[in-house]
Amino acid sequence: MPEEKAGGFNAWALIGDIERWLILVFVLLQRYDAIGLLIAAKSIIRFGDKETTKTEYVLAGTLMSIFIAVLAGVMVTMAK
Repeated sequence: MPEEKAGGFNAWALIGDIERWLILVFVLLQRYDAIGLLIAAKSIIRFGDKETTKTEYVLAGTLMSIFIAVLAGVMVTMAK
């Protein structure tokens, strides 16, 4: 796992939080195309990264983040 900055601002955590909220909103609005665009944009950003360990870590985190957000969106939709 990548090391976290000691006592500093953690941009990765903020990006993950924003990503989950956006996916949740897109699921609730039934804008699945926007979810695909978000995933594609994140993939393009990671495309040039040569650090396979870090890339695999980010990919696993992204997939888990997407899963949690979509699951939450589906649960909220079903509760309506």
